[in-house]
This record gives sequence, C-alpha cells and structure tokens, in this order.
Amino acid sequence: MTDFDGTAQQHPVLVDPASRRGKAWTEEDYTDLMRGCRSDSDVVDLARQLGRSVQSVQSQLRRLLPADERHLPLDLALPRLRQLDIDGDYDWLEALAKRTPSPWDPNPLVVTDPEARGLGGLTDDELLSVALSIVISGQECPADLLRRLGRELRRRGMLEQLERGAAMAHREALDRLREPDWPYGAFTPGSEPPTWPM
Repeated sequence: MTDFDGTAQQHPVLVDPASRRGKAWTEEDYTDLMRGCRSDSDVVDLARQLGRSVQSVQSQLRRLLPADERHLPLDLALPRLRQLDIDGDYDWLEALAKRTPSPWDPNPLVVTDPEARGLGGLTDDELLSVALSIVISGQECPADLLRRLGRELRRRGMLEQLERGAAMAHREALDRLREPDWPYGAFTPGSEPPTWPM
C-alpha cells in the first residue's frame, strides 16, 4: 500500500471489525479510509483495516462526498468516491468540513427580516403600482393599510414618484376623454357632456 506521496506505508489489518466501535473518527482514520478507497479495497476490507463496523465505514464514506451528494445510498458512497478521486486529487478534507444541512435548520428561503415581508417585501415598482392603484381607483382602503403604505413610501423616498405617477395617470385619463377619435367624441371643459349609451 502506498501513501499519497507514493511512499510505501504499512497499515496493520485488524481482525475484529468492531474493535474501535464507538470511538470518534480522526483525520488519520479518514486518511486511512481514503487510502483504502484508492487501493480498491471493498467495504468489508476497509472495516477490518480500520477496526470499524461495515455500517460505520459506509456512513463515513458518505460523509466524504460533497454535501449535495450525501443523500446517496450507503452502498454507492464508495463507488462515487472513486469516481470523484479518479485523478487522485479529490479534496475530501474540504468535503468533510462541509456540514450537511439538517431538516431542523432554518430554511434559507424563508425571509426572517420583518422589513422584507408584506409591503417591505415588495420591489419599488410593485409598491408604486399598489399605491397608484389605490390613488387612481379612489377605492376606500383601511386606514391602517394607508398608513403603512405611506410609511413605506416615505422610508424609500418614493412620495414624489407617487405624486408624479398620479398626476401622469390623471393627465392620461383626461387626454383620453379629450381625444376626438374616442368613441363618444371630444369632451372639453365647458362643452355638453356626451350621452352615454345604456
């Protein structure tokens, strides 16, 4: 058996595969595990060499995989490690240092910043669209919603944008009413309003 640098290395073959059961795995154990992986040993041989159970060796082989591949079945861990290490340069130490996310970890997709929820979670364009819709429609809204909307617009410095947008929407609505090709003819202040069809 050769070490990573090509020098001959002697490792005792232990007869009892569980002689180190319950003991913490050390970096030396992982080094020996990778050495055995590179020497084409099977899982049973690796377990004997390390004095561990087959189940324990398979679990630790899986821990040497990249974090996003640790879902593989135990019996595929050794063949996958050999694929990753085909050129002998797989950085198993880095892979081992990466922790597999636990299902109990907070979900990174869930936003925990209270400012990024509700109105605070809207983009500037979305917030402006909501505010303009309320202003232009004239619909009654709950006072609390209007206060929060106003506070968010002030926080972002967007009140002038809202005023410009509302003025532009008002002008566009008036222009549509004044257009001669509008279905009901031109309507200008001081003239008779059109008769709306029923």
